Amino acid sequence: EILIGLVGSEMCIRDRDKIVVLFLVMSDDFAVFNRVLRRIVKDRNEIISLNRGIPAEKLVAVTITIKTEESLSYLQYLQETIKEMKGIQSLIFEARGELT
Repeated sequence: EILIGLVGSEMCIRDRDKIVVLFLVMSDDFAVFNRVLRRIVKDRNEIISLNRGIPAEKLVAVTITIKTEESLSYLQYLQETIKEMKGIQSLIFEARGELT
């Protein structure tokens, strides 16, 4: 019975998580890359995957998938904060899963 309760509890926690995918084009500069990652994990978001393309003309494409329990308004704030960072050329922000 205890194990069933734990499994049910874990499933409820997972149901609240949101998956967010960030598609960025940024300067091929480790400092810019590091600032973006630090901003994402600052509020305890979990980075699930990270793909960094091959740099071309001093720019690099990056895809970051995060898991968060944050609200839609927080995600909009995060998007604007990253967009305004020096070295970010473009950002597409795609939320997957139920947003509250």
